[in-house]
Amino acid sequence: MDTLLQDLRYAARTLSRNRGFTLIAVLTLALGIGANSAIFSVVNAVLLRPLPFMEPEQLDRVYSTIEGFGDVQVSPPDFLQMQQESRAYESLAAFTYSSPNLTGEGDPVRLNGAWVSANFFDLLGVRPLVGRTFAAEESDPGQTNVAVLGHDLWQERFGGSPEVVGRTVRLNGQPYEVIGVMPRGFDYPGERELWTPLEYGPEFRSDESRGSYYLTVIGRRNSGVTPVQGSADLAAIAGRIAQAFPDKGRFGGRAVSLRNELLGEIEAPLLVLLGAVGLVLLIACGNVANLLLARAVARESELTVRAALGADRRRLVRQLLTESLVVALLAGAVGLLLSVWGVEALLLLRPEGIPRLDEVGVDWRVVAFTAALATFTGLVFGLVPAYQVTRGELARGVREGGRGGLAGRGASRMRSSLVVLQTALAVMLLSAAGLLIRSFTKLVAVDPGFRT
Repeated sequence: MDTLLQDLRYAARTLSRNRGFTLIAVLTLALGIGANSAIFSVVNAVLLRPLPFMEPEQLDRVYSTIEGFGDVQVSPPDFLQMQQESRAYESLAAFTYSSPNLTGEGDPVRLNGAWVSANFFDLLGVRPLVGRTFAAEESDPGQTNVAVLGHDLWQERFGGSPEVVGRTVRLNGQPYEVIGVMPRGFDYPGERELWTPLEYGPEFRSDESRGSYYLTVIGRRNSGVTPVQGSADLAAIAGRIAQAFPDKGRFGGRAVSLRNELLGEIEAPLLVLLGAVGLVLLIACGNVANLLLARAVARESELTVRAALGADRRRLVRQLLTESLVVALLAGAVGLLLSVWGVEALLLLRPEGIPRLDEVGVDWRVVAFTAALATFTGLVFGLVPAYQVTRGELARGVREGGRGGLAGRGASRMRSSLVVLQTALAVMLLSAAGLLIRSFTKLVAVDPGFRT
């Protein structure tokens, strides 16, 4: 520990005497680390965190399949039959989107709502923050109109008062009793602000509605059941429906993991983006490694004298790596600050197609990732110069009086190799960016056949 503290003090003194080098190295690495931390914060929130439901790995999105059309949504009678006959699913719930107008609570506003089956919240395992969710009988015709509010709507329009439960609001001119408020962060499916019960009226149950495919259905599999087994169970039910109603054509059923359904399209682009900013960090490491090699030339006399006084190679490497780690950790702190600003800018832009953006932020996982990345980065850009400088020829430098030894012992070749690597990575990134921009401009230039 005493030796480590001694190395740290020496590194701090050395870096403080070379403030220009330290500033350039820290800022170069901070840009790379900050970009990686910002993108990782998105990957962490969108891909790594489990979905905000109970046992999300057991949840599926359920489709009907029609020959010639592929996957479609589910008709109301088919949904009811799936509920009754399924053996693979503990429960099945359905919803469809709505956009009611809220009046009487300040300025009129159109809300993003959903009609949901009574068991919707229980299936997802999400409990209300205030009040309750729907009872089974509230899906029957003629019942009192009830609604559950989203957390943001509750805060913005009702001041976050728990007394909103039992209050009557007007949706599309009709009175609805507020029975509950959902917790912060729950807005499934897709930024919903309000939920009302899906009514199981005569038309909903009628066989004449079997051709009306408008319900989105989700299911919770029984323990030990896979999505493939769930699909087989749904296909068997669909086969019985097709036999009873041959006019529907060839009809089937399919299940897809809800996680894949929600995140499948965005997973690969986010990982590619994380890889791209990783290459940017490698370029930054190459830059700083070159700076360290150039600086090592100026320090050859110092290292030679230390070797002559008895410092072995391991001691010199440890000292040089300590300096590199100090630079990297300083860059990590600055990079973390840059990532916070980057995440805030991203949230302001709110790019389309990225789910769970409201959950994106800098949490302990991002801080741990940044710390680990900074440490790894310090080792990456510090190890090569440390190895090159202490390659076992310092003793010869002593005998030769410390003149011109290092520059002639491969440092120049190593620096040239780093420049080639940096250039190659930069050209690869620029080429990929150019292809993406070209593809985008071509897509924008496509004539859809009407005035957009």
